[in-house]
Amino acid sequence: MSKVMATFVVFFISAVMHEVLISVPFHMIRPWSFLGMMAQIPLVTITKSMERRWPGGIAGNIIFWISFCIVGQPMAILLYTVDYRFGMHHDEPLVVDDPGPWWKEMVVKFHK
Repeated sequence: MSKVMATFVVFFISAVMHEVLISVPFHMIRPWSFLGMMAQIPLVTITKSMERRWPGGIAGNIIFWISFCIVGQPMAILLYTVDYRFGMHHDEPLVVDDPGPWWKEMVVKFHK
């Protein structure tokens, strides 16, 4: 097996397992985790070519942190939350009519 094919297989298996670990607790199958993992394959290629062009640079590290921590994880959480909210509870209102006493106290403290 070539190095490229081995990389693809490892990322594919990891992507499937990530999707299973997210989908089972939420009782919904969505492609977000799978696509996020598979989108890392081109990032590996891009960062390797940047390292060859500019050796010793930190561009690969910057690309990783931006794509994984700043964009990737928050986007995945947002997508799964929206899908969960509108997929399973679409008939409930988004605004809570009576937020309860603890929420009212918090709002009063915030406005003071």
